[in-house]
Amino acid sequence: MGFHEKPLRETTELIERWTESDLVDACRKDHQADPLASDHIESYHLLKRDPLWCGLLLYNFRMVAYEGAIVLTNSFFSIQAAAHLYNALRQMQILEQCWTDMEYVLKAHEITEIFLGSLPCSPADYFKHFLLAYGVSAQSFARNQRPTDRLAGSPRNAKKLQRRVPVCEVFKNRFCSNDGRTSFEPEHLDNVLLPLWECKGPGQIRNDLCASLIHMAVEMHGGSRELAFGYFNVHKTCCRMLSSLVHSLSDNNADMRYLRSNPKHLPESVGVLLADNVNQGPSRLSGPTKDTYTAAALVEQILRTAGQVGLANMIVTLVGASPRPAARANAPLHDEGHPVRRRSQSAAAL
Repeated sequence: MGFHEKPLRETTELIERWTESDLVDACRKDHQADPLASDHIESYHLLKRDPLWCGLLLYNFRMVAYEGAIVLTNSFFSIQAAAHLYNALRQMQILEQCWTDMEYVLKAHEITEIFLGSLPCSPADYFKHFLLAYGVSAQSFARNQRPTDRLAGSPRNAKKLQRRVPVCEVFKNRFCSNDGRTSFEPEHLDNVLLPLWECKGPGQIRNDLCASLIHMAVEMHGGSRELAFGYFNVHKTCCRMLSSLVHSLSDNNADMRYLRSNPKHLPESVGVLLADNVNQGPSRLSGPTKDTYTAAALVEQILRTAGQVGLANMIVTLVGASPRPAARANAPLHDEGHPVRRRSQSAAAL
């Protein structure tokens, strides 16, 4: 089973159980078979009669899918590893194609969260920041160690992507966990209300009511986009990219051959590639290695067809339109007729 199949299948089955499968279909058929029935029940009766319930179902599905995708990504370090590879290739100016999905991730989760500091801009920094993000101890950077000897990290200890939907999570316990809670929890105040305070001088001053409401509206809008972004699809693209990288370079690289037989360690392929670009002496030729150019060509090919699958999911979910073709080098680093979709839009207009 692939790294993404089980959680994605479980999420899909949950959605289908509440939407594609008509909850009252058996009752409806029995009722329609009765010649004495005064009226007939239409298909998807429960969904069509209650637009508010449809909206809550959509919220539930998106929260479940979003959290599942973030947990899956963090357990494998897929998106984070691909982000380090993408940045290195772009900084070396050997990757022309802009990765629209990754640009969104870097903006939504901040550079410092993924790269543990500012954006690395040199071969040594590419490698060092990747190792730190992958959970390697800073003590591993001893001068008597080869770069590839330092790859002793683990996705378990790696830097995690954090959930970025604080306003949406306020209602999670009530509408996703069904625990009946309707009041705010202490963590809600920290995640939602604390950013409304500004530091000025030695004390704190609170934003006025208008600024607070504007902030809440911006957070809600950003949360809607974040929930709709296709992290599952981006994870699959990153796994495909890392796997292709290992298979393409394993013939002449012993480290890559090891990773090929241990797919759970595929993210380390980025570290192996970046380590080869670290200048270790005057005899070392400057510039990217041959394997790095091969990796750039491979990434370029994948991004032409799968560079904005996450963005496509977000656009289709929110506005029902298809995205434009992927941008080039100058760009910055479901069914409308279904009752759930249609009725939830009607509820949003109320």
